[in-house]
Amino acid sequence: MRKCVIIIIVACLIQILICSCDNGEDSVNSTILGKGNLGGHINPRTEYNDDSDTNDYSGCNISLEGTTYFTVTDSVGNWIINELDEGEYNVIYNKIGYSHFKDYDVIIKKDYTKTLSQNLYKLPTARIFDLNVQLGNGEIEISAKLYSKYRQLYHCRFFISNDPNILNTLTNYTIEENVGITLFHAPDTVNVEKSISLSTIYNNGIPPGTRIYIIANVDYSSLRYKDKVTGKYVYSVMSEVPSNKVSIVIP
Repeated sequence: MRKCVIIIIVACLIQILICSCDNGEDSVNSTILGKGNLGGHINPRTEYNDDSDTNDYSGCNISLEGTTYFTVTDSVGNWIINELDEGEYNVIYNKIGYSHFKDYDVIIKKDYTKTLSQNLYKLPTARIFDLNVQLGNGEIEISAKLYSKYRQLYHCRFFISNDPNILNTLTNYTIEENVGITLFHAPDTVNVEKSISLSTIYNNGIPPGTRIYIIANVDYSSLRYKDKVTGKYVYSVMSEVPSNKVSIVIP
């Protein structure tokens, strides 16, 4: 009798051990992710020429935010990052002297190569300067001058905030307004004017009696992306030299 009990106990222990091993294997396998690849092509653009035969495709840095994955485009603008775990990644593009860009939530799937294509723009040589602001009838009236040595359609962007350190980051502005200006002769300097109603300023959370700060910049592309933390658009093709800063107290 005792011998039978011992045999039964040993059999049960063996069965428990087998089940434990099986469950452990399943647990490990469930955490192993498949691998995929991410690659693409960058298209450099300039203020004066979009001819692909003359633009510089090399030297664009591609990185995946929050990881150590990194690569650089080759002489024709191609890039590849292999053996990525399945999941979502934020892709960051950087090239010296060009716009930067962030592509959010790029999905990598097992045994699949995700391909991206992105334009990058050489930073403009155009400048906006002599920024001024004054109160009008229920509005603020902004004026500035735009200079460029190229015939081009430009976007003159005016950024407004109650933060005196406006644009010390790319998104610490409250309001962005813009004016499109086409230069038909070059080089040339033209006047730029923009009126913004006080109600627009109030409706953006800036109350009467507040000192607002204004700064301007210029670009020739509408390339932008929305920062997921602040919810503000990042305009990354602007001149490296913004305008002077002005301020005014709104009534």
